[in-house]
Amino acid sequence: MALLRAAASRDHCPRLHRTASPRTPRRTSRWLLFGCGFALAACLGTRVPRSDWPPADFFLEVRARRQTETGLIERQSLHVYADGYVVYREADPQDAFPGDWPPVFSRVSAYRLLPQSTRTLARGLYEAGLFQVDTVVGTDVDAEDVVAVRWRAFGEERRAVGRGRVYGPFIASLHCINAFLPPGCAFTLPDMTGEPQPPRISGAPAPLRSVEGAYRLHQDWARRDEDHDMQWQIEFYALAVRAGDGSGARRLLAAIERAGTEQDSPFPDRDAGVRVSLSRLRALLP
Repeated sequence: MALLRAAASRDHCPRLHRTASPRTPRRTSRWLLFGCGFALAACLGTRVPRSDWPPADFFLEVRARRQTETGLIERQSLHVYADGYVVYREADPQDAFPGDWPPVFSRVSAYRLLPQSTRTLARGLYEAGLFQVDTVVGTDVDAEDVVAVRWRAFGEERRAVGRGRVYGPFIASLHCINAFLPPGCAFTLPDMTGEPQPPRISGAPAPLRSVEGAYRLHQDWARRDEDHDMQWQIEFYALAVRAGDGSGARRLLAAIERAGTEQDSPFPDRDAGVRVSLSRLRALLP
């Protein structure tokens, strides 16, 4: 069982959560820096043996949406990088804009997996059959609940979306992913089959609600990884507006305007494009 260690930092946003791994037999727990829902975990014990997993280009993105009469509403997202950096987000209805667009991911949990945990996750997805999943799976194309998965490894990328009742490797992959989320968090679809996997990590911080904290984390995230898609930039912009950072919001909106009004999306089915309403985005500016 992989262990996570988290601690608080006074150098970033207000402290949202503080926790230490409850599973530390025969080891000494040490506090590390952690702010605005961000937990940093270091490796414990001996060096991890050499392995092809995870590959250097490993990346995982999961998004859960709900289909409504007016479009798809973002509910959850997950990003996992090869170095074990994880960001899990939830859109809180209390912070939503009219029409629930753009989404405001004001509940955020960020932490770092131990190397052996990242390896287990990457290899587990491969063994679950994610690379063999069809592009669109599910028994109901008009289902309200939608989950999309994007997985990259060894120079190849797979994108798949599940709607309604889904079986087989896609559900097995969701069970694998859920085992690496904070307690009480999960990506689900109606009537999911199979048994949930036991938690593979401990000490991951709960996604507590804080617009300011989530915005600051996204600022750090943007500096860490400059290769974000249009959907992510819009979500970053929404947090800037909600946090009251007018100048930051204007800079982000300018970047969105330069990029165009329609971009690629992790959802490869009929909702494959992120259609950007620039007029609606401009109307949100403080």
